[in-house]
Amino acid sequence: MLMVIRGRRVTIHRIMYSGTMNRGKYFLWILWLGFCCPLLPVAGDTYEEVEGSGLVLRSEPTGARVYINGIERGLTPLFLENISPGFYNIRITKEGYEDRRFRVTVKASHRLLVSVTLEKARGLVLIRVDRSAGSPPEEKLPLIPVITADGEKVSGPVLNLPVGWRTIRVRAFGWEEVVKTVYVSRGYIRELPLELVPASFRLSGATLSRRRFNPANAGSLGATELEFEVSAAGHGMVTIEDVRGDRVFSRDLTVFDTWSRKLLWDGRSWNGQALPDGSYRILIETWSVPWDDSEPIYQKAELSVLIDSSISIHPLSVLSGLGGLLFAPVPETIPQGSFQAEGGLLFGRAPVGGDPWNSLPFAVAFRLAPVENVELAAAMNVLPVFGSDTVVYGALGSIKWQFFRSQGGFPLDMAGGLSYGWTQEGSLSPFGAGAGVQLFFPIAYWPDPRFSCTLTPALIWTGEGGYPSETAPRILLSAGGLFISGYFMAGVSIRSEYRFRGPAADLPSAVDSPAAAGLSPEFASWFGPLLIGAEFRIFPPPSNLVFSILGGGWLFKGEAGAFGGFGIGLIY
Repeated sequence: MLMVIRGRRVTIHRIMYSGTMNRGKYFLWILWLGFCCPLLPVAGDTYEEVEGSGLVLRSEPTGARVYINGIERGLTPLFLENISPGFYNIRITKEGYEDRRFRVTVKASHRLLVSVTLEKARGLVLIRVDRSAGSPPEEKLPLIPVITADGEKVSGPVLNLPVGWRTIRVRAFGWEEVVKTVYVSRGYIRELPLELVPASFRLSGATLSRRRFNPANAGSLGATELEFEVSAAGHGMVTIEDVRGDRVFSRDLTVFDTWSRKLLWDGRSWNGQALPDGSYRILIETWSVPWDDSEPIYQKAELSVLIDSSISIHPLSVLSGLGGLLFAPVPETIPQGSFQAEGGLLFGRAPVGGDPWNSLPFAVAFRLAPVENVELAAAMNVLPVFGSDTVVYGALGSIKWQFFRSQGGFPLDMAGGLSYGWTQEGSLSPFGAGAGVQLFFPIAYWPDPRFSCTLTPALIWTGEGGYPSETAPRILLSAGGLFISGYFMAGVSIRSEYRFRGPAADLPSAVDSPAAAGLSPEFASWFGPLLIGAEFRIFPPPSNLVFSILGGGWLFKGEAGAFGGFGIGLIY
């Protein structure tokens, strides 16, 4: 069979693909790809006439060579101001891309703007997948190939690929995978014959999502997921034993019909009872299902996991960029390998939010623990004001190290942290993030396992311009109470700033009459904003979602306000 594609003669030999497609279907594939595709219009091309004179040629990507009536005129973008009115044949070329040819008409007293999108030069690869000699028939071992080109899944057997070296990978469950590197030529068809052999049964890649977890937790910290891969059909069993070797859990695995297998374990025995803290051994046993009369192949893998009730993840507030209560950071850090993401919206008259209902401040934030007892957090606060453009109001990032945990009957947690924040103006964001550099030292006392009291002294180098312009630090003091029970938590917090005395002339312009606000100028110059917040959060199992209700009030620059809000987050 002979075909001509773009002036080149190509010979097509006998084609097979898993024994399921015939030559007539291939002929239609090649006919469509080789002839129809180049004639299809390219999305993104534009032709526009405006006032002026000349011809403007642009291309995506830029740097393409332009030929007008066969004469090279330069690279795109190209502006020809003095070109005469008339008809012109345009050819645009670039290495690695298909040539573009078209005809334009340049009119007097008009400027023609032409923008074209270049398509990458491509060629065809015909995949021919055959069974190796002596392989079992289709009814015993089906051959259903999965083909990828440079890591991306493609539909075979005819692959339309960019020019250059391409790595073709063919996988089929129950067969050994084949990887070939081929060079795809522009406008040509490359036939790639591949032969697959039945796979030897293997168990590999056994991993746990968490080597240490607490079943009493909500979300993913309360379970661990076992995952492994097999290469061919089989069946198996997962057995979990305690340190004495007693079996506490087992699960039969159904017949394997694909590579990956997963099993979620919530730290409970087969009768649903919670298991005590300690180390547990996970044994994965698998047996092949031979397609011939050979003996089944046995493969096993062992893992260990730790149930530890001392680790926990509480969905604390992180909207200010400091993990804790709404206006007070706490010593607790998120467990290693976990993270929390949160979004919140305030309404009413939020701190630094303007008149009631004139704006709806919102924030997005996250926290994570790269190593044990160390937490990174960041938040972005946005203040959209109705009737004007959205303003990015501030951002803050922090790092916190918990250097002391409650232990040995001494119910005290302590941590230290450093943060840097920026606000577009002022020294505070609507969610209580302070602009500048801050050193903070949260201390929490736990009179009861469900209740804690937190006090957080801090130093902050800040300024009314949104960055640390003041040489002397301000003293920042925050405190709060936190109650946790089951899958909900409630908390209250307060934040206050102490400034070194400044002259009355330095008072913010908002305090036009300190006496009317109940403060003398001398007294008012000592204090910054006072914020009070309350929050209620629920994180119902088995989901990882957290729902929040927020509220509070503030006193700042001689004015006061109250606000409410809500949030939604995710814990892992």
